[in-house]
Amino acid sequence: MHEANYFHLGPRISEKTVAITEVGNYRFSTTGSIMLDAGFTKAVPEYKSKDVVLPNLVEGAVTIGGGDLTERWTTPPKRYIPDTLNKVLENIHRQLEDDDEKEAMKRAEGIGRPSTRTDILESLEKFELIKCSSKNQEYSATDFGIELAEKLAGSDLSSPELTARFETKLQEVEDGQLTPDVLYNQIILYLKQMLVSLDKRDYNFCFRPEYSKPKETIYVIPETVSEVRESDNGFYDSIFLEYISELEEAKKNNTPLPQFRGFYLAKKWENDSFKMTGKFSKKDLLALFNKEIIEKEFTWKKYNNKKSKVKLKFDENHKLVFVKEENNSQNEVKQLHLANQEVYFVTGVKNDEDYAFYRLGGKENGYNVWAKISGVIVQPEDFEQLLLGKTITRDDFVSKKNTNFPGILSYSPTEKAIKLSFPERKEFEGEVLYNKNGHKIEKFVTKNNSVLYKLDGTVTVWENTFGHKMNLDELIVLVEVREISIDDFYSEKKQKNYPGTLIISGDKVKLKSF
Repeated sequence: MHEANYFHLGPRISEKTVAITEVGNYRFSTTGSIMLDAGFTKAVPEYKSKDVVLPNLVEGAVTIGGGDLTERWTTPPKRYIPDTLNKVLENIHRQLEDDDEKEAMKRAEGIGRPSTRTDILESLEKFELIKCSSKNQEYSATDFGIELAEKLAGSDLSSPELTARFETKLQEVEDGQLTPDVLYNQIILYLKQMLVSLDKRDYNFCFRPEYSKPKETIYVIPETVSEVRESDNGFYDSIFLEYISELEEAKKNNTPLPQFRGFYLAKKWENDSFKMTGKFSKKDLLALFNKEIIEKEFTWKKYNNKKSKVKLKFDENHKLVFVKEENNSQNEVKQLHLANQEVYFVTGVKNDEDYAFYRLGGKENGYNVWAKISGVIVQPEDFEQLLLGKTITRDDFVSKKNTNFPGILSYSPTEKAIKLSFPERKEFEGEVLYNKNGHKIEKFVTKNNSVLYKLDGTVTVWENTFGHKMNLDELIVLVEVREISIDDFYSEKKQKNYPGTLIISGDKVKLKSF
């Protein structure tokens, strides 16, 4: 009953007084407060209040007894760090004064989502609108960011309310109150109106981000006096940029497309036939313009992904072409009739290395099948068997380590290539040490002379198990009882012996220490 009376204590009532004092051209404000009724705070012992009583003042009662007038500067607020700036984005409504905008941002739960706010900040950094110090991780606006904000002042683009508006629209789509098509059309209409509005603004910037500055001129083509520059994906000249602009305009207006002109070289070169390893560099480009020959590695897709190095140069129109090397090879061509078809067998030596291939489908319009596979040249009699769908097993293929290995040759008509596969490994038999009572123990020796045992063909036990050398008697107990206690396991880490029990669990052996 005593606690219930607190509900009737009423509000806390204070009388506040503000005194404005004018001294010369300066005005000073002083605030006083006197509590008239403690109200509900009587029930809150922790609540403390102290009256600030102002003296009775009349005009002329204040005299200046002396003192100095000191000029000081206000302290700027602390710079944002990633955590605090993320919180600002989440609670952006607190930064706004307009009540409608505040309400809209509250509904939208800030700018972005927890999963996208980091991306927003990274985008602002990428486009050099803000920067983050590496030492203190403090954000600050760049000169370009400040200037852009000033030029967009008064535009929807500079107001968080725009984000709130579209966030609210997206929520309406999610709630089924608005269809995606209607929202899409609204966005398109808004963008058109926004672009018309922005087109009337002044965009002569005093500060420009690095990415918008003209690219460094790498080379000037003498014939056209056009400057060559570098982009992320290639190299281009000013005439090519004009062509691209006209091409986009023609596509937009559905008019005839302009003829290609200008210079462009992609950094990567790949098509259905080949793929170049790596990229063209600025150094490569300058060498090509200086009529030098460069060398690049290529993978030939139509020839079983065979790799080779090829020389390249620019022709008179600055188009990239392959350099045909002088034929320094000595070869022999035999015309054969294999598997009911005409086949040419070509062998020879080039750069001190022998080669061989078969040409099928005619001398002029046919295709080549490489005949040298892992150091072995497939002879015509064997190739005929492959064409008939048979396989050939050999054990004299040569590895990169110059060791022989076995393999199986076959011919793939779809890939137009001789394929090499490996025979299935046969399980080697171990030495049977025990075969009684339905249990079997086999001993195996690995290539590095380590010894292991197979219990019942499935459970593997190494001779050295947890620092203990297993003997046959222990293995017999383990395979028949499924566990064995041993008192001299050895810990390398602790450098001491310890007891434990080996237990067979499934196809593994586990140790249970005491």
